[in-house]
Amino acid sequence: MIKNIAFVCYAVSNMPKARKFYEGVLGLKTNKEFDGSNNTHWVEYNIGTGTLALGCWSEWRPSPDGASAALEVDDFDKMVTDLKKKKVKFRIKPQQYPSCRMAIILDPDKNPICIHQKNKIFKGEENYDEGAGADDEHLVDSSNRFEGADLRA
Repeated sequence: MIKNIAFVCYAVSNMPKARKFYEGVLGLKTNKEFDGSNNTHWVEYNIGTGTLALGCWSEWRPSPDGASAALEVDDFDKMVTDLKKKKVKFRIKPQQYPSCRMAIILDPDKNPICIHQKNKIFKGEENYDEGAGADDEHLVDSSNRFEGADLRA
């Protein structure tokens, strides 16, 4: 079940120029895991309970056609299993990171969609809102307010 949007990423052609805008003009602060120091092609900004990311690769160009969204799920393994059973094409196989697990699938038009599950965030991540911590009492309550509703088309 999809719970919320985990992050949105924009392709940029010049990371220093983009960071000058997002940090200098908009006042965003990078998070500790993806602050650009270890990977100059990827930067993340935590905003509320979500994240805005910037990616810079020659094969991924900025486009006025829209951003890429990551869909937060409550059971990553189950979602991956279900997608494989339905023969959905994976562009990027499931990955594990300190902050999350994710995979990229393709829709029928080959648009990439990220399936994502956040891990518990470690204490001291100052840019994470709502008291993120390593124990359950500091996790953000992301319960689904539409639980039980019939949302079929």
